[in-house]
Amino acid sequence: MKDTRRGAETLELASEGLLAINKCELQGKFKIWGLGSTTAKWWSKTEGKEKRDMIIDEIRNKEDSTRVQKVVQQPQQGQWTNWDTAIQRSLTWNDIWHMAPLRIRFLIRSVYDLLPSNANLVRWGRTTLHAHSAKVGKLHSMY
Repeated sequence: MKDTRRGAETLELASEGLLAINKCELQGKFKIWGLGSTTAKWWSKTEGKEKRDMIIDEIRNKEDSTRVQKVVQQPQQGQWTNWDTAIQRSLTWNDIWHMAPLRIRFLIRSVYDLLPSNANLVRWGRTTLHAHSAKVGKLHSMY
């Protein structure tokens, strides 16, 4: 019978975090930055609250990485991972209040990639544009 208490889940997460910390201590902390680019906290040299903080940080890092992996696999919801180069725009309630309704609708749909572009129409099954253009291309290439 599976233990469904929250405490059991917390203990399991803590033990996984501790294993990950010990693995990092054995392997060393260089990852993509190279040797000596960051200062490392060693599990064996810390005490008390620092050890708890290290476990909590490791659990957070693991949860963040699983969340990002899950989001990237979804085409619409994962778009925020590509927004590094997006221009920041701040709108006040006053700006929104004085905008035309169609402009507000366009802004919201553009942010969430819901505009009826060719790619979105094909994704939603509204058109077979790509299949049609491929057939036309084959017809033209035959002549």
